[in-house]
Amino acid sequence: MKPSQYWARQCYAGASFLRPVECAQRHRIGVDRIMWASDYPHLEGTAPYSREALRHTFSDVPADEVAAMVGGNAAAVYRFDLEALAPLADRIGPTVAEVAEPLAAVPADATSTAFEPEPIRAW
Repeated sequence: MKPSQYWARQCYAGASFLRPVECAQRHRIGVDRIMWASDYPHLEGTAPYSREALRHTFSDVPADEVAAMVGGNAAAVYRFDLEALAPLADRIGPTVAEVAEPLAAVPADATSTAFEPEPIRAW
């Protein structure tokens, strides 16, 4: 089996601080292979600005791709019961419309590398 075939069958990328420049490469790795995470409670994670990080990275990405990367892929891998989780997701969000809203400015005290312009690594 080729490494690319093994990857397609077995591997996922945990994208804890995905930047827009890296998100632009999502089709190279596969939208269905990326699982966004806030990396909470680590200081380099996006908390308390996870909503802003999502907007910063995903505002110009098609809604179906965002849905896959920020929850759908993990739900499929870990077999989450999305129907049971829907009331919680509806209560705490964020909504598709919120993520689609471009971020006007990075919070001044944000510590996550998700807000830096350059990638940590090249895919």
